[in-house]
Amino acid sequence: MLHVRVAGVTRAVVASEGSAAVLELPRGLAPGHYPIMVSIDGGTTFVAAGPAEGYALQIRGCPAGSFCDQNIEQKCLEGHFCPQVASLAPIKCAIGSVGRTFDSEAASAAAAFEGYEDGVAWLSECDACPSGGHCPSLGLPHFTYRACPPGYVCGSPGTGSLNQLEPCPAGMYCPLEGGPIYCPEGAWCPEATTTFRSVAGNFSTPQPCKDGVRCGAVPADAAFFRAHPAAWEEPKGARDPGGVAECPVGAFCSDGLVHPCPPGSFCRASGLRRATECPPGSFRSTEGDSECRLCPPGTFCYYAGQAIPYKCKPGFTCQYEGGATPIQPCPAGSYCRVAIAASASNSTMQEAHHPRLCQAKTYCLWGVYDPVVDPTNPQAA
Repeated sequence: MLHVRVAGVTRAVVASEGSAAVLELPRGLAPGHYPIMVSIDGGTTFVAAGPAEGYALQIRGCPAGSFCDQNIEQKCLEGHFCPQVASLAPIKCAIGSVGRTFDSEAASAAAAFEGYEDGVAWLSECDACPSGGHCPSLGLPHFTYRACPPGYVCGSPGTGSLNQLEPCPAGMYCPLEGGPIYCPEGAWCPEATTTFRSVAGNFSTPQPCKDGVRCGAVPADAAFFRAHPAAWEEPKGARDPGGVAECPVGAFCSDGLVHPCPPGSFCRASGLRRATECPPGSFRSTEGDSECRLCPPGTFCYYAGQAIPYKCKPGFTCQYEGGATPIQPCPAGSYCRVAIAASASNSTMQEAHHPRLCQAKTYCLWGVYDPVVDPTNPQAA
């Protein structure tokens, strides 16, 4: 039985000639050289081990990025850090941070960039929790942070508990590991909206907008806004049922969507919930208009909401703009064939729409569209 003394601490070691033994040293010894003293008389008298000058045991601090348990140097564990002091055990990374990984390429690059002597020393610190996630527990290894939960924004690095997260802003939605994204067209998004799919009455989902307003980031009909550039606004999500803007002139809005005024109708004001049909005597053949046009001479518009005028009935006159029905029969002594008017800007009677006088050797009764030939009556017409 040998008794060995190092740094004032004596340990009994079972050893025989030619054998080896492990000497457990006390923890926390300061770095330096310590002489080794040996006793063979039960610990009464100690002499220097070895030659006359004796042997000295060198104690050095555990290097950064490692820990030394039972005097054995080990690389720091995942999800932990081993600071640049003598570490007896690895320390778990704090909430809001993750441990660093260690492989030769990444560690060498990080060490060179941050001025560490070697890659292992890079494990002496933890990294802040990456943006887009949160780290709610101690000792999280790298790449094991939690994804940002739906309805929240994880924008800043170092986010720990859910209490530190910011709710998704109104007018946007935040799905799992995504967002914020503009609220979809036709809907408004309350704060902390989680998805683009709407469930009526569930205010963690988009909700329908009221009629008469434009709701959502994308217009329903891009063609309308190309034709009416003054009505265009930059995309933005609706924050409340009032939408992002009043429905523009030339369109009506239902369910938060913009619908160009259809042919046969007009949308004269902004904020309309529905289009108004053109009254009898008028028409509109194109969409997205604010006014109707009077039916031109040679035509009539009998119904409300007509997109194309009717040709005048044979045997009747349609001499003026805005006729709702051909109520004036062609006068006796004249005939009235079908007339087609391309357009007219006023109510002035056009020559093409005058009743035509019956020719010689014909006669024309009241309301006819072709003269009757009577060669036996030279006085006809």
